[in-house]
Order: sequence, then C-alpha cells, then structure tokens
Amino acid sequence: MRRGKILTLFGVFLLVVIVVAFIAIVPRILGGGGGGQTAQGPTPTPTPTEALVSIVCVQQPIKRGEQITDGHLQMCPIPKSEFSPEKYFTSLVQVVGRSVYQDISPAGEPERLQRENVALLDGSRWALSIDPGMVAVSIPISRLSAISYAPRPGDHVDVIATLLLIDLDSDFQTVLPNLTAGVVSPGDVEYQAQAGAAGEVDQSTGTIKGNTTNVAAQVVGGGRSAVIGRTEIDPVLGLPFYVLPSEAQRPRMVSQAVLQNVKVLRVGNFPTEQDEQANNSAGAAQTGAEPGAEPATGTQPGQTPPAQGTEQQQQPVVRPPDVITLIVSPQDAITLNYLIYAGAELNLALRSSVGSPEHPVDEIVPTQPVTLQYLMDTYNIPMPVKLPYGVEPAVKDLQAPELPNDKPLPTPTQ
Repeated sequence: MRRGKILTLFGVFLLVVIVVAFIAIVPRILGGGGGGQTAQGPTPTPTPTEALVSIVCVQQPIKRGEQITDGHLQMCPIPKSEFSPEKYFTSLVQVVGRSVYQDISPAGEPERLQRENVALLDGSRWALSIDPGMVAVSIPISRLSAISYAPRPGDHVDVIATLLLIDLDSDFQTVLPNLTAGVVSPGDVEYQAQAGAAGEVDQSTGTIKGNTTNVAAQVVGGGRSAVIGRTEIDPVLGLPFYVLPSEAQRPRMVSQAVLQNVKVLRVGNFPTEQDEQANNSAGAAQTGAEPGAEPATGTQPGQTPPAQGTEQQQQPVVRPPDVITLIVSPQDAITLNYLIYAGAELNLALRSSVGSPEHPVDEIVPTQPVTLQYLMDTYNIPMPVKLPYGVEPAVKDLQAPELPNDKPLPTPTQ
C-alpha cells in the first residue's frame, strides 16, 4: 500500500518535470534562439530629429477687428518643412498692435497665426469691423435719443426721424402766405419815392408827383395788412370780409423709422492714436469710463481743490457720450447726413438680439409715418368738446417733468 503511494507520487513528479521541460524547450525551437536572448540582427540607424522653427501662435481668442496683444499670443515650434515665411510670423513684434480680419478661437491648443488673417497695412483698425460695401457714420445723441445709453458695439438699432414741414411758395421758396404789393404803371402819377423816379418829392407825404418810365411795385400798407388772406362771406350779415392769418404758419410734424436693423460700431468718441499710445505705455489701465469720453479732472470755478492726503478726493468728471457711430449702406449714410443738416430729430430704438421663427433678428417691419391725423384715427383720440368750464391756471404749453438726474450735482465742499 505504502509502495503504491510512492509510485504515484513519483509519477506525478515526473509528469511535472516533463511539462516544465516542454514549456522551456518549445520557445527556443520556435524562436530559433535560447537563453531568453533574441536573435541578433542589424541595428537600425536612428532617424535624426527634424529641424524646428518657432512661429507665432494664438493662445487666447481674438475677435474680428480687435487689437492683438502679447496676451493673445505665444511662440510654438513646427517642423521646418511646414514653415513658409509668406504664411507665418516668426516674431511677436510683427503682429502685436495689429488687428485680425476674422474671429480666431483656438480649440484646446494654440492655433497658428497666418499672415492672411492679419491686417498689416496702416490705417484704422476700426475699419476692419465694417463689412465690405458698408460705411460708418456718426450721428448726435442724447440720453433720451440713445435709449439712456443702452446700446453697445455690436447691437442693432432702428433710426427714427422727426421732421417739421411747412408750406412754401414753389417759385419764391418762401414761407406762405405771400405779401401783397401794389403796382404803379408808367405815366403822370403820384407814387412813393423810389429809384428810377423823376420829380419833386413831397416831404410831408413822401410821394412824387411826376412822370415815371418803369413799372414800380409798392407794398400796400405794409406789416400784417400786406399778407395775402382770403375773402369769406359772413353767414349772418351776408357781407364779405377779408380774413388774415392770426399768426405765422405752424409747422406740421411727422415721424418715421427711416433705417432699420443698423449695427452699432461704437458709442462715444474713438480713441486717437495718441490715446492708444498713452494707454499702451500705461499698461492699458482700466478706469471704467466710457471709451472716448473726455474726463475733466480740473476743479470748477470757485471750487477749492481738495488738500492732498485727505480722505475726500474729487472724482474725475466723465462726460456722457454725445455721438454714436453706425454701420450703414453708402446711400443711408447720405440720408443721415441730410437729416442732420435739415434739423431733423433722430432717435434710436434698440432691437432684440434674440430672434424667433416669427420674428428673426434681421426682420424689417413695414411702418407707417406718424402724423397728427394718424394719431387721431389710429388711437381714437377725439377732439375735445368746448366746455363752459376749464382748469386753472390755464395750460397753454406742455411742461416735461423734471427728472432728478437732470439736476446738476452740488459742488463738493471741504
């Protein structure tokens, strides 16, 4: 019994030895080698590293027309075989201070800056923000006309013009009604002394009694009596009366949206070249003031400047913007120019920057010109009835409410 167990154990041990030997020998036979060493062959020659060239890359997004700064850029290496001096820049100095023709937004890693995307010609970088075929024009604004200074560059607005219209004599191009004058025919007459007359002047009446050879026009009566009126028949007396206007002609007002979906380029003044150089040298310090505003840091007349070292320091006065620059078509620019010099009041209406299927962002809405007749008919405004009573004191002019912010601030005291 004991002998059988020994034989069994010996058989198992022998089987294990055979398996281990088989595992060790088979790889040598298949691989043609031994001792865990691979077959020796020709050692490949390592490929030398390809030469690299450092070019300018964009690491921070740059918007179209934006001035390029050091913070937007970094130098990055590329293979020399991919480099072309006509395509890439090799120094930050070549591009800092320039602008780009289109938005550049690196996705995860720096993007190579190509020469075709950078404006290298001298000129205003603001012109890069104007689409081809369009122009920029500035119009005056106030707090009321500029939607309380809400518009910002990139917004879209409508321009509403308001005009006062009057009747003119088409030949004279003068305000109606015309003035009347009498005509003296040639011959022996008595007439007012004037050029071209022959005769002795009567000093008491200012007339000449003599002969004239030309037709002379004279204003009859002068003043209000010389205005051309009209004849009316009194319905009660049945007698004719010559009616004259009680005052000068009243202009008639009309308002209409002359431009729609106009893009805003800038609110306020553009910085001059000297301003930009000063900002660059000062590290482009941000003061929170409106770009282009004119700060007046001096003291007002009669105001004592605060002493140095005191807690109360006079803050610089920032003037609100008085112009806005719009991007329009060349014809619309001429239209705005005419309206400005014609004395029209221009007001802006801010458009939504979010569109919908029913109202896209660039929607052009047909509008009706607004006159007094339009208001009366559209909004059902009646003509007030003449009543035997009224308010006191009499309201003859509309007084706009006085807004608290319109009052000048008091001069700070020590």
